[in-house]
Amino acid sequence: MEEQDGEKNKLTERIAPGQTLIVKGKTLDDARRFDIGLHRDNPDFNGGDIPLYIGVCFEKGKLAFNTFSNNSWGKKEKQKLPFKKGHPFDIRIRAHDNKFVIYCDGVS
Repeated sequence: MEEQDGEKNKLTERIAPGQTLIVKGKTLDDARRFDIGLHRDNPDFNGGDIPLYIGVCFEKGKLAFNTFSNNSWGKKEKQKLPFKKGHPFDIRIRAHDNKFVIYCDGVS
């Protein structure tokens, strides 16, 4: 399978504490991975701070969370992958004052 550049979308406003960003979709049957990155103050998706990065890796069966700030990645957190290839998924990112809470198919 050829690696493809995924969909890139820009939010028109920042996610404020108390708000929830909902990402729904369906993966391809032969999907290997997909990523969600919330970038700060950089409209071209290159460099800059990334307050939240979510990596979904079907090959490893893992879900990874991280941040990028001051040219350095934070400590990566991993969980068992709750999604299956070719099935719908629902990711909800709830903003708080100093953190994000992520729900994947209803589980935090």
